[in-house]
Amino acid sequence: MTNYGPPGGPPPPHQPYQGQRPDDPTTSVLPAGGYRTPPGAFPPRPTQHYPQQYPQEQYAPQQYQTVPTQRQPVDAPPPAWQPQGPSWGGPPPPPPGGTTPAPRRKRGLVITAILTVLLLGAGTFFAFIYFGPRDGGTSTPGEAVTLLASDLAEGRPLDAYSRFHPAEVRAATDITDAVTTELKRLEVLRPDADPTASYSSLSVTDLRFDDAAAEKVRDNVVINKLVAGKITFASDPAKLPFTDSFREAAFPDGIPMSETTPLDITEIVRAQGEPIRVATVQVNGKWYVSALYTAADYALRAAGKPWPTTTIAARGAADPESALRETVQAALDLDVRRLIELAPPEELQVLHDVGDAIATGPAQPSGLKIVELETTSTAVTGGTALRPTSAVVETPTGDRIAFQRDGDCFTITVPDSPPRRTCQDELLNSAGLGSPGPRSKGSTGLGSAGLGSTGLGGPSSTVTPKIAKALLDLKVVTVENGGTHFVSPLRTVGTLYVDVLKALTPEDVRELVKASR
Repeated sequence: MTNYGPPGGPPPPHQPYQGQRPDDPTTSVLPAGGYRTPPGAFPPRPTQHYPQQYPQEQYAPQQYQTVPTQRQPVDAPPPAWQPQGPSWGGPPPPPPGGTTPAPRRKRGLVITAILTVLLLGAGTFFAFIYFGPRDGGTSTPGEAVTLLASDLAEGRPLDAYSRFHPAEVRAATDITDAVTTELKRLEVLRPDADPTASYSSLSVTDLRFDDAAAEKVRDNVVINKLVAGKITFASDPAKLPFTDSFREAAFPDGIPMSETTPLDITEIVRAQGEPIRVATVQVNGKWYVSALYTAADYALRAAGKPWPTTTIAARGAADPESALRETVQAALDLDVRRLIELAPPEELQVLHDVGDAIATGPAQPSGLKIVELETTSTAVTGGTALRPTSAVVETPTGDRIAFQRDGDCFTITVPDSPPRRTCQDELLNSAGLGSPGPRSKGSTGLGSAGLGSTGLGGPSSTVTPKIAKALLDLKVVTVENGGTHFVSPLRTVGTLYVDVLKALTPEDVRELVKASR
């Protein structure tokens, strides 16, 4: 049985991977065929390696679970448009041929990238919205990863989607909704693109998890060990719902042929000498797979730190403006603990759980104090976007520095000096990002670094200023939970990306695509 550590105490020491082969009968196997292994068919694992530290009635021995799988054809439906930032590419490419392991610093994050691709799948998102959310939580951590593998193998994306941490799903769907709307406006996606279509960007075959090697690193977090199987990335640009104008701009020489790239988990595990770690987290009594907890687990291991056994409790502010002001103040004072307290307790519960491994030192007050902060607010999906309009900062000597925003211009007032007014166009021009003609060869600033009038192959004279202005017009998104308010980094970044898209026109997108070829 899985060693989950003593109840009420710290997690047990890390138990190194015992080197089970994929054909080892003590390994939980997910073969094709749909049969269930009868109890007692395999010899039990030696108990001296996995002492039972929990009562049998709480953690009963798990049956060897089998999940029917089937290999998807090469010409399976391709993935839907999957926005993942300014680049319009798909998921990160796996190693060529599927057998050569990635560089060591990237190996462990393969599964995190896969989980993130699933969370951002546009087709699955639309189906999730149109047909309603499903609760795919399970009673045990092993069941969560096993059912996820089964859902993926049998082509059930909605069921697979439901196995993920609910708050991570909500954040991903809210962001994807806004991005997809903008991509249609920008004539990247066709208006009639089927919103309920489910395009799978990967297929899985015979994934195997070593149940006995699972680690309970916290009361609410279990790390499952993926030891074998294959994951195949599929891409077919010809079937993506692009508009004709975008196809012509992006693929002037014709649509690339479909490609499939297998990723052999068994080879990766053999090369790195340990299984791939997949985190499951308990939420409201049920277990879910988590991309954020998986990434946090690898980050802690890279830093040589164990999972904390304690949690930094969420402590929000009375209103959105107070949440923003307290966050900025904490940043000025390098008060990491307070920044974590102000993170959303649902979508970033992982930050609260790893907080004591991050906030290892005391705050370092800067002496600066924000005494006034005014904003304009805009409702966005899942929260409130705040745009600062004025602020007053008090220095350690008691002097006050005032900041005022008027449209695209900023006025800064310091003691014993006249107010200084600067507008966005002046800032962009001084940085080589403005709209005037090409700069001289002797010019300095960002333009000489390849970001000026020629940095994007010509279109920066019209497009780059729009992008730069959108970035300068940053809005901070706050969310409400339990009557208090928190700052959401995930939604802030997502909203910034949407604002950049909103600043562009279809002609801008085609110009950028042509310049990037």
